[in-house]
Amino acid sequence: METATLELVSFYAGGFRFAMEARLVRGMARVDVAGEGEAPAADGLLGLAPAGGERRILCIGVARRRLAVCAPVELSTLPASRIFALPSPVAARLRLRGVRALAWLADGPVFIVDADALLDA
Repeated sequence: METATLELVSFYAGGFRFAMEARLVRGMARVDVAGEGEAPAADGLLGLAPAGGERRILCIGVARRRLAVCAPVELSTLPASRIFALPSPVAARLRLRGVRALAWLADGPVFIVDADALLDA
């Protein structure tokens, strides 16, 4: 029996780990090449304090919208059974824009974000 999986691109914002569907990420560049000023910072869009460290620019979707994230940026495949929808009371009170689920990777938890909801803020 095949297990359903989801490929994710994970990154850091505000000191926390986030991820989005890998199929949405069309490319990545270093900030010194792309210029951070040309892309909104994920930590700001999520309502988190800016974190230091090396930044990357993710190009997202067909429109290649840009998002500045903190490194490391990693690709991983996760069994669907390790992805959990947020319970309604938690989702109603959560202030992190675009967060739709919580998953558990081999090295810890990750918030799954809806890229459109995050970037349309």
